[in-house]
Amino acid sequence: MILKKLEVKEMFGIFNYSLDLSKDITIITAPNGYGKTICLKTIHSIFSLNFMYFASLDFKEISLITDMGDLTIRRNTSEENSVQSKNLNLFDEDYSLNDDDDEVNFEIFDKQKIIENNLIEITLCNDEYRNSCVIDLKEHQSIYRESIEEFFPFLRRMEHDRWVDRRTRGRTIYNLKEVLENFDFPVIEVSKLELPDWLKDFAKKQKTYFVQDQRLILKDASIGGRENFHTNAIERYSAKLKSKINSSSLRVSIKSQELDSTFPQRLVNNREQYNDFDKSNLINQLDHIQDKRKKLMKYDILSQGNSFDNEIEITHIEDNDVKVLNLYVEDTNEKLSTFDDIYEKINTFVEILNSKLIFKKVKIDSKRGFYFVRDINDSKSKNNEERLLSLSKLSSGEQHQVIILYQLIFNSDSDTLVLIDEPEISLHIVWQKQFMSDLVKISAINNSKSIIATHSPQIIGNQWESTIDLEDLRKKQVQNL
Repeated sequence: MILKKLEVKEMFGIFNYSLDLSKDITIITAPNGYGKTICLKTIHSIFSLNFMYFASLDFKEISLITDMGDLTIRRNTSEENSVQSKNLNLFDEDYSLNDDDDEVNFEIFDKQKIIENNLIEITLCNDEYRNSCVIDLKEHQSIYRESIEEFFPFLRRMEHDRWVDRRTRGRTIYNLKEVLENFDFPVIEVSKLELPDWLKDFAKKQKTYFVQDQRLILKDASIGGRENFHTNAIERYSAKLKSKINSSSLRVSIKSQELDSTFPQRLVNNREQYNDFDKSNLINQLDHIQDKRKKLMKYDILSQGNSFDNEIEITHIEDNDVKVLNLYVEDTNEKLSTFDDIYEKINTFVEILNSKLIFKKVKIDSKRGFYFVRDINDSKSKNNEERLLSLSKLSSGEQHQVIILYQLIFNSDSDTLVLIDEPEISLHIVWQKQFMSDLVKISAINNSKSIIATHSPQIIGNQWESTIDLEDLRKKQVQNL
């Protein structure tokens, strides 16, 4: 899928945007309050089928223009029931406004107005068809409410819409809106939401990954303990990289077993295939395999104890060896190619980081994931042993740099639309200036597109042609009134 535009009407009752998102990298900038982050969250929420996000969002209409059709979300906007005019949403208590709108009376309120404002209409249309459905966000709210304690085990329900945080010994109490704002949205199974197939199919066509502005702490609902629900992101990602390396080794082992078990049969049954062969080319291919082995061993992707460990040094090949060695080369290349993706990502991660770090460098192995050591080039030093550094003791800027690079490189798959909120946070100006060139390298690896929300002119650099300034759009709209 190609996302071409995001169009927003009456966001906060004020803003009307039409944003061209057709470029490989789009940068959105504006002062606070213009909705930069909301644009990113809107895109992510639609493709994640998280329509609860729109329950408290003040808007009239939102559209995604794509090569597969235009998806439009509309809220009830009648004059008397307008969310924009009365600032109502399904999270609000029942209340009515006096004629002067200065006081609020919590007792008498027409329930039908709340019900109407809970409904959003979603339409998908192109040249061939038009599909439409109405979603009652009140039903989605009930599903999320029932999932709160499952996803956030440190919260205990006190009443219908109140949860107490066990970690604060009952001092902190949240309603549903506050839970979703403070702890993010639980990942609800799509089957529970009862959405039409055409809407689910549309969302599947575009994967998104959202790099949030708060990056140093991760929320993980898979952890059973109450106290450790929030974890240090840099430590978690190091452990995840370790797991990725070990998983890739397991895949290679499975592939090796498959190929080795059929090696004799394929050698005998395909004799004619290997009769005509260039011996010098075979020697070159064997040398290439050894070079690749060394690269993989540098990051412990291929361990010392691996079956590929024994180097083959051949300068002369007898005719009788050709068939066996040729099949060996084909099989070995197929086995090692399983490592290509993770090697390219790890190598990019290490090269970018080590080009920025001062007095320390990042290393990687299958036992620790990534880790950092003190790097001081002092010829007079008697102690040349590497000093291991604690991940959590890195500076805030260093941790932000490590985490955002990890997320961009390892957490986004091929053809993912990456949404990056304020990448400049805690980064030195020099690192901000380098961000776009780093992103271009990473995007080439993952074949991904990116949309960035930023305040930083250093992040933008010379990319002003790819930049949309929401403040400028607003000024032009006012001038044209």
